[in-house]
Amino acid sequence: MFLNPLKYLNKDDYSLCVFGKADIDYLESTGLEFKALGSLNDDISMRLAYNIADFFVAPSVQEAFGKTLIKSLVCKKPVVCFDATGPAGIIEDRADGYKAIPFQPEDLARGIDWVLHKSDYKLFSEAVHISALNKFDSAVIAEKYINL
Repeated sequence: MFLNPLKYLNKDDYSLCVFGKADIDYLESTGLEFKALGSLNDDISMRLAYNIADFFVAPSVQEAFGKTLIKSLVCKKPVVCFDATGPAGIIEDRADGYKAIPFQPEDLARGIDWVLHKSDYKLFSEAVHISALNKFDSAVIAEKYINL
């Protein structure tokens, strides 16, 4: 699903950084510069991976709950995703990132451009971080469980 949105982007503006299992042939077919980091099994490596990026794209068509999205937000990285399944309940459109029309690659590409070209990106990324802590910090979640 991620290859389709890339067709709508200016390839000179982007490079990819992927972690986890990656299909190198697929990445090469994008025409974009990329780095495949492989599997990251510790918190420090994960934080470093999130922090070298400007934003996180979650092109999932089925996702129960996106922990990767929350990790991105905590690292001050906005998320671009579809407004469907798990991400729909995590990301607030234009507050934490961009929620694209479900499964429309053109809109996912529009969201990628929107985040990248945001004139107040630094303030936006700080707000993303604060929002994530206010919603997903362990103390906040514990309080929700207590209230439940």
